Amino acid sequence: MKDSKEMLKQEIRAYFPVDARRIDLLARLIIALLQVCTVNYAQLALALNEQVKVASNFKRLQRFFREFHFARRAYVQFVWQQFASSQTVLAIDRTHRRATPWKFGKHHINVLMISIVYQGTAIPVVWKLLGKAGDASQTERIALTRALLWFLTDEQKVTIQALTADREFIGYQWLTYLLGQQLDFVIRIRKDALVSHGPHTTHAYRVFATSQLRILRKSRRVFGLSLHMSGQQLSNSEWLILISTLKGKQMVQLYQQRWKIELLFGCLKSRGFSFEDTHLKHDERISTMIFVLAITLCWAIKTGEWLLEQGYTIPIRQFKERKEYLYSLFRIGLDQLKVLMLHHLEFKHLIPLLSCT
Repeated sequence: MKDSKEMLKQEIRAYFPVDARRIDLLARLIIALLQVCTVNYAQLALALNEQVKVASNFKRLQRFFREFHFARRAYVQFVWQQFASSQTVLAIDRTHRRATPWKFGKHHINVLMISIVYQGTAIPVVWKLLGKAGDASQTERIALTRALLWFLTDEQKVTIQALTADREFIGYQWLTYLLGQQLDFVIRIRKDALVSHGPHTTHAYRVFATSQLRILRKSRRVFGLSLHMSGQQLSNSEWLILISTLKGKQMVQLYQQRWKIELLFGCLKSRGFSFEDTHLKHDERISTMIFVLAITLCWAIKTGEWLLEQGYTIPIRQFKERKEYLYSLFRIGLDQLKVLMLHHLEFKHLIPLLSCT
């Protein structure tokens, strides 16, 4: 396993050229994270380095997250080169929910994130700790989107098919910014949003009071902007109403992919790395932890793809009207890596997956 660790360090260094001590600890941290599947320092310290005392490992972790600042451009390029395509779908969302607020002590852990939708889940690209409960402001959304576009080349920007978002991501300033960047979007709006057509103005739910999907042939004015719309009534109190720069059925097809970012949050938390176990209170340190989790998640997903190529078959559960895979690419990849790490087996054959070689 020693040779595998050295190869892992070399692979990380190829993308993130920092000093040797940081690379060594980052590689050890990824391996420990795969072994214990939690971000809790006390648990990570048990697996970080068996040749030193647990207390020393704990202090090294504290020092690492206090001092290390990852290169955001390098990370964005690392992800984009591996997971983007000629028609990349992005999703923006945040981890904090009104029904289940996430906080440690009095500190709200509310992460605004843009991710790439990929193979049944999503990959974190850029994120921002909001440091508060509640929605991200239009200014905060614009700043995060601007950061992403800043880190991309012109050739990479044109591969973005659309940005998808849920009902809280609305507002004239925000939508105007997206239009100004020629960034296509599909966003769900609230049922009581005002919709104008000519001299007539009404609530959105009145336009889409039908159980069948309705796609408007002509654009409507919503939030002061001329946009395409589609929607339908899902139940007595629930509507799916979309606004977009795009026309036709692709609005719904693209919006359905937004759900993958919810699955990503599950992978980072209860279904994967127990991110909710963090006791970190400093936003910069939490951001660094997300960086470590994101690299490990990328490796797990690529390992899952590799397993399928080798003939692994994911079991299927049969429901009355549909079929569903029992496990995701992330789950089978994570389990494979975890077994190798726990039993101190060589994993050299899986390291090149981090660079798609």
